[in-house]
Amino acid sequence: MSKIEESCFVLTLPLDTTDLNRFRFDKVFEVSRKIQNACIGEILKREKVLQDNKQYRKNIRCIKAVTHKVQKAKDEKIRKVLEKEIRSLYKAQKKIEIHFGLSEYAVHDFVAPIKRHFEGVLDINTAQKIASRAWGAYQKNVSEMGKRFISKNMEQ
Repeated sequence: MSKIEESCFVLTLPLDTTDLNRFRFDKVFEVSRKIQNACIGEILKREKVLQDNKQYRKNIRCIKAVTHKVQKAKDEKIRKVLEKEIRSLYKAQKKIEIHFGLSEYAVHDFVAPIKRHFEGVLDINTAQKIASRAWGAYQKNVSEMGKRFISKNMEQ
């Protein structure tokens, strides 16, 4: 069921805060920024280590080769066998990524000690949400790169 289009209005009101509240907000926003940057940095570091792994690179090459075969396959039985092989290759790729700590839950584990460093500023749920947002930004970047790769290859 699709969402019904309705008019939407936003009312913006100034927040009546004290100097103490503004100081607290600034502190929370600064700690949140530091945690998110740390999470993104750690994700990119783990991705670099993952990309240096021979098994991972071999798996990526296999996925590309089998995908190319699927696109050229005319027989439906062969195509189904190849698609099953692609699924197993993607499962193997996911296992390798989890082994190297490239998952959302691994980022949640990474953020726990950082949160303890800033004790009293953020709770663990907020810190994990920040880690999830960093992971979502990484996932969005990876999926956009994949779309560009696929569209370039389809044009050739």
